[in-house]
Amino acid sequence: MVLRRAYSQALDQDSVEQIRRREVSGALRKMYLSPEEEQAIERLSYSLVAKLLLGPISEVVARTGIQSSCREQGVDRAVSTSK
Repeated sequence: MVLRRAYSQALDQDSVEQIRRREVSGALRKMYLSPEEEQAIERLSYSLVAKLLLGPISEVVARTGIQSSCREQGVDRAVSTSK
């Protein structure tokens, strides 16, 4: 239960996305880039965050048995298709 609470507080997808956007926005203001270059930076930052969080999120899921309880409740398919 403690790990689930830590996961929901520390790795909340919305808060991570807000941090990513704020940091990218700040960096882009200091540069003079074309719209295409800005989009490339946005995609890069999104990809990096997703890759960096994959390991910790997978570890939390494995340790807390979230996958097992989801399967028992029949929500395994809904969780995997929402990604």
